[in-house]
Amino acid sequence: MSDTPSTLTDHIHTLLTTPRALSIRQMGNLAVMCDCDDPLADFSRLPLREVMESDELDLFFAAMFTPTLDERKSCQPHLPAAGLDGETVTAIRDSLLGRCPICPIIGAGENGGLTIPETLVERFVELLALDHPATATAPIKRLIPDTDQHNHALTLLRKPVWNNSASATILNQWLDALAAEEKTEPFSVDKLAFFTEFIAVNHPRSLQACYSMLEQFQEECKSELHTYHDEAHEHSDVRARHLSADYKTFRLKVSAQLLRELKPLL
Repeated sequence: MSDTPSTLTDHIHTLLTTPRALSIRQMGNLAVMCDCDDPLADFSRLPLREVMESDELDLFFAAMFTPTLDERKSCQPHLPAAGLDGETVTAIRDSLLGRCPICPIIGAGENGGLTIPETLVERFVELLALDHPATATAPIKRLIPDTDQHNHALTLLRKPVWNNSASATILNQWLDALAAEEKTEPFSVDKLAFFTEFIAVNHPRSLQACYSMLEQFQEECKSELHTYHDEAHEHSDVRARHLSADYKTFRLKVSAQLLRELKPLL
């Protein structure tokens, strides 16, 4: 890693202090709790710590300070494949706490900033998974050369599911085989996201078990899609009650691709 921890600390501080908007529900709740007509106009004067306990304050703003996919992706160029060691992550967290980051609230004026509660700063750093190793980085670099897509893939490869040895073995067998092939078709990060979720939900202990689960999953997808089209002729609101047809078709397509790619490895 060429970056120093201070560079990453500066980057995370920028993420934390990027202006954020209050939701309509948050503004309504603040208006009631603080007895004011316009929470945005009065934000700098709101007695937040008087009307909410510390844990309530954390819960109220937690969603605003949960790292987004783009924020997690933006940290990947600063991280080694093995992840940061615990001491470095602690040092980054402590440095951020020492800065007492203030997040501007959109529409609240120049003085309308929120001093981010320490527990939310700590949680933000923890959810960035800076110390998580990224599995199978060598084949994924060849399969996904595009920088943005590659950073997205790295966020997926740092998910805890791949810390399991059986899951990691399946992943490495699959990606190594794909990287060794001469293909013109680009590798889809959406397929990696699907496979990551599939492994996390089903916990296969071997490649053969994974293949069998995918076969069963594909049959279920075919049945769901068939049922969806039948019901679509009878109910105009079917899209509100079921996954969209496009997503069902995507799951069917990706599971079929995975079965073709995994079969030669059995």
